[in-house]
Amino acid sequence: MFRKIIFKVAAEVQLGKILERIGKPKHRVTVLCFHRISSEFDSFWQPVYPESFRQLLEKLVKDYQFTTFENANKAIKNSDKPLIILSFDDGYKDFIEEALPILKYFDLPSNHNIVTDCADGNRIIWTQKLNFLFNKLKYSGSFTHEIRLNDQICIRVKQPFNDWLLLNNQILFRLFELSMDERNKCINNFESYFTKEKLVYPYRMMNWDEINQLCNHQVEIGSHTVTHDTLPSIKSEDRLNVEILKSKQIIEEKTGKACKVFSLPNGQTTKAINDRIRNAGYDIILDLRAGGNNTFSQGMPVVVNRLNMNPEPVSMMQLRMALYNKGVN
Repeated sequence: MFRKIIFKVAAEVQLGKILERIGKPKHRVTVLCFHRISSEFDSFWQPVYPESFRQLLEKLVKDYQFTTFENANKAIKNSDKPLIILSFDDGYKDFIEEALPILKYFDLPSNHNIVTDCADGNRIIWTQKLNFLFNKLKYSGSFTHEIRLNDQICIRVKQPFNDWLLLNNQILFRLFELSMDERNKCINNFESYFTKEKLVYPYRMMNWDEINQLCNHQVEIGSHTVTHDTLPSIKSEDRLNVEILKSKQIIEEKTGKACKVFSLPNGQTTKAINDRIRNAGYDIILDLRAGGNNTFSQGMPVVVNRLNMNPEPVSMMQLRMALYNKGVN
């Protein structure tokens, strides 16, 4: 709570702008990470509102040169402004409905990393399913809940209950540790709790025709794996190759363009996994760590830090950008 108050006050006095003025290294590259741009409400993973996205870009175009990972090194040599890259993950359809028109209005390039299974058949990412089920649970009106996901993981809620986000995060990180099969069983058990109604996930993913349209509008396509599995939980080398190498092959086959960017699901990896990604032919590995990317002057770094963007006032976004570039989450 105290940290939130400090951030709010700092944003109100425009500390972000002050920090940005304390030296803007020409070779620093800021990378912002978005997932959904939508007016929909979600208690556990709220999208960035389209109007907030537009307001943010309106401010950033004054101070930054926008580029893609492919063109970053060339842009460094030709721009007097610090560089910024807009990076999107997952492949939600609201990108083409809400984000792309705003990007086109400002004539800005971007990067979008696709989960190929979602593009193939509108499959919903398991983390999004989890958030949807938690939303249903939170607003169900029931007084108590006890849902056993497996022998070790149980969701227990007794009203009044105010720790929904904490509970959601606790379950999420427990599921990160499981294999895909075990995780899917847990999600299925959660779904079965709502036996009296047919569950319909309201999310839509872009298909390949729509993804190919993006290629005509300055959107650089990268891989976000085949299934959005948690890579460190995969023990099989064949399965890792599917997520890393097969996703690259699918994207290149479907788009006819080289796929050189790999975005880590939930930012989770190991050194061995990063080495495997490099060996698969990717130039860029996208992480979710703090710290501006100051080494682009020496060539594109293999692992790139990104700032995950939250639905918040633009002044708060700018403050977090300034702190992120100085290595603060």
